[in-house]
Amino acid sequence: MSNSYQSKRGFTIVELLIVIVVIAILAVISIVAFTGIQQRGRDSQRASDSTNIVKALTTIVTDGGAWPADAAAAATALNGSSIANLGTSVTSKLQSGAVAHDNNVQYQYQVCPASGTVTGVQISYWKEQTGEL
Repeated sequence: MSNSYQSKRGFTIVELLIVIVVIAILAVISIVAFTGIQQRGRDSQRASDSTNIVKALTTIVTDGGAWPADAAAAATALNGSSIANLGTSVTSKLQSGAVAHDNNVQYQYQVCPASGTVTGVQISYWKEQTGEL
């Protein structure tokens, strides 16, 4: 007489569920880590753009120009300068007023000092990682 029960190999439903849960946890951790990396990258680009704007304006002033009195004048000066080498994607975001708090960040243009003869500028931007200006 033969045995009617044959040995079957395979995974139980519990084992499969455990594997699915582990994969889901790893996926969530990866997505959260990747989002942080993107934010840091955008913040680094904004910091670099801010520094480049100030350096370009300093070069223009050193070559005999004057510090632009507002953001519109700064954008015009930067776009008209072959030295600046900044694209309009950067210069078009120069603002004299408040800075947007989203991924379409603007660069806040402030002259120093606030009144009297302008001797420099400060460029601020919103930092995604910390949520501050």
